[in-house]
Amino acid sequence: MHISCKVRPLIRTFLFITFLFLIGCSVTPDQQTGPGISSAETFHVPRRNDPLTPEQEKVRQQVTTAVEADIIVYLGNYIEMMTEKRDQDGHVVKPGTRDLMSAMRQGPLVISADDMRSLFPQYAASPASRSIHSQSVHEAVTAMAAELYRRALLIDDPRGNNTVLFTAGGVSSGKTTAINTIDEVHRAAMAAQIIYDGTMRNYESAHRRVMMAMDAGKLVGVVYVFTPIEKSAPWLVDRAVKTGRVVQANFAGRSHWQAQHTFLQLVNDFDGNPAISFRLIDKSGEKAELVPPATMKAKLYSDDGRFKDFEAFIAYTKKLIRTELEKARADGRLIPETEAAFKAEE
Repeated sequence: MHISCKVRPLIRTFLFITFLFLIGCSVTPDQQTGPGISSAETFHVPRRNDPLTPEQEKVRQQVTTAVEADIIVYLGNYIEMMTEKRDQDGHVVKPGTRDLMSAMRQGPLVISADDMRSLFPQYAASPASRSIHSQSVHEAVTAMAAELYRRALLIDDPRGNNTVLFTAGGVSSGKTTAINTIDEVHRAAMAAQIIYDGTMRNYESAHRRVMMAMDAGKLVGVVYVFTPIEKSAPWLVDRAVKTGRVVQANFAGRSHWQAQHTFLQLVNDFDGNPAISFRLIDKSGEKAELVPPATMKAKLYSDDGRFKDFEAFIAYTKKLIRTELEKARADGRLIPETEAAFKAEE
């Protein structure tokens, strides 16, 4: 995919220290998104059994069929969208690239299933359509993110760092803002070859992705952003009201609960492994703070007990989100489609 860069062990160790926590091949014309699937191969989007309305099911079929028919085009569309530059009015001032090697030369390749949703007009057309069709495109974007990650791991970093950084934390934790706030973490993120943006709520998937990176010869960093659900819930509802991007209360609560447990389990799994490093950013106070690695476990295990009773935590999350929705309704800011999407799980 791009020029091979063999990083010798001593240099790799030096890079690991330099980036503090680090966290311390040419492309053929018909395969601009990297090695992997050729035009002769098929791509399959795994189906789930989520209950959908007839309208949602229609869009799900449209989207999954389109992605399966030409995954290369959709991955190229995503890379182009993520690398183009726009002014404050939304006008493109610098075209993006559809080529993985060129994208990685410009900076980290950010893999975000949430951002991939915007590729589909059935979802992205309006706040109402985003509220209705988040689940409709879920299967497709999850599969696309996994495939882009697989293909990206086949590439030696053209900038020579060969590092994969994972973000972790419940939905609406303010992960991007927190990472950009802490200089040490921000520098490491900007030096990464790949940033896999997600919650890391599923331990099996998280462990598998970490192992894939290590098997590909990459260094790995995991940044977990801890934000209390009391702070996260208002952010979640405010974003949904403004953009139509709904995350149902049950999923929101699960993401916070499971992300914390996944992070702690991964810390235990890879204890002492020099190829992987973990960082915890605490957003429970007025500003984001980096927790020293030596006290990281103690900080999370001593959290005020909310992570000891799963069902009670989910119920508490739902109550917080309902309260915020009632405020938005009273202010006249809540459109019917967004309210209905929140209620769909009940």
